[in-house]
Amino acid sequence: MPENTPSRTSVSTEFLNLLLRERVVLLLLAATFGLLAWQRWGMNRLIRLDHNSPGIRISAVNDKSDGGGSICELDTTEGVWRIRYDVRPGGAWAFCGINFTFFAADSSPGIDLSRFDSLIVNLDGFDGVNSSFQTQLKSMDTNIYRQGDRSSLKYQNMVLFPETSSASRNAMPLNRFVLPPWWVARNNVPVRFLNPAWHDVRELEFLTSADVIRLGKGTFGIRSLEFHGKWIRQETLLKILFAVWLAYVVAGLVLRLYKSFVSIRSLQKQTTQLQELAEHDPLTRLHNRRGLENHLSVLASRSIDPANPVMGVMMVDLDHFKTVNDTLGHDAGDEILRRLAQLIQDEMRPNNLAARWGGEEFILLLPGIPSARLLPAAEKVRSRVESELRYKELHITASIGIAHGNVDEFETLAKRADEALYKAKAAGRNRVEGPA
Repeated sequence: MPENTPSRTSVSTEFLNLLLRERVVLLLLAATFGLLAWQRWGMNRLIRLDHNSPGIRISAVNDKSDGGGSICELDTTEGVWRIRYDVRPGGAWAFCGINFTFFAADSSPGIDLSRFDSLIVNLDGFDGVNSSFQTQLKSMDTNIYRQGDRSSLKYQNMVLFPETSSASRNAMPLNRFVLPPWWVARNNVPVRFLNPAWHDVRELEFLTSADVIRLGKGTFGIRSLEFHGKWIRQETLLKILFAVWLAYVVAGLVLRLYKSFVSIRSLQKQTTQLQELAEHDPLTRLHNRRGLENHLSVLASRSIDPANPVMGVMMVDLDHFKTVNDTLGHDAGDEILRRLAQLIQDEMRPNNLAARWGGEEFILLLPGIPSARLLPAAEKVRSRVESELRYKELHITASIGIAHGNVDEFETLAKRADEALYKAKAAGRNRVEGPA
């Protein structure tokens, strides 16, 4: 097998790693499809009303309140609600029918059908002059209801057309029920209240003369009523799933932005640390030559008089330092250099700059210092080294060369200070010398 051909094991491992990385997405996908399937083929809720149900009251209704003469009889034997009718002329609209008045579990009037989407009417058959039946649900809507007036309950109608005159099961979608225009006109219902109301359904009626007045005799029976719905409506479930996915996407974006921010901050910190390492001497923590050169551009702004940016330069070198290293060892030499660096830092003002120039040689830049004050400042550094810099029984001294001039003449000033330093060494060490 060629070396660059991935093995079956490595491919399987990569696939498993992919599944682990995307496990949240996979779980969300599984939950989404699972909930959608459950909502489609399950998640059903049912209210079934039959001859033995306690939450209903059944009665026959007719047109007598409108001056009609129709006769209706209700028979509740054999487990069926059966109406025998004789629709006779008289009144505005001649009819007979059956009324179901609903009560909740606590015996309060009405039932909540807002989470149901269909009514199933299980007919026991019919005969006579009527082959269709006006079906009307009456709901409580406090915006239009008049106390004590049942006719002001909100009427929502649909015509039931049984497929056969024998026993049949008839589905009636609740979203197909509409408010009849005659009821809207009679009650002067404003347009904003013409929406169906299903939260408090008080009555259900099945009436003859659904489309036109049909005079004559007949019967129809109802074995049971069923209200079907879903525990969670499809549109509600879709909104929930959309909100969950949106929350996941937003959380993912926030997390990625946070990780990017942390990564950027970490890179910035590492860059700063690398820059610090690149610009500072690791032993003394003072600037090295590169760090000093990088800061020369800001020295002019530190001058007391930016229009005439002057600077004093001190070149400090420990006397006989090679002998110290050879006698006491490099660890002792390093400790002495650290102590000298700390002493120099103590003498530095906020606008001054100090660096390790190389070996035991240090350079101090004092922007804005007048020429007359440079020598006393250097003498103070030399004096402190002489009196304070000790290692065990060994007294350490330093020679210092100084130069003064314009900031932009750094190379010249450094060279002049270095020449003055060698002059101090030649003159016996432990002294301050300026340029000739």
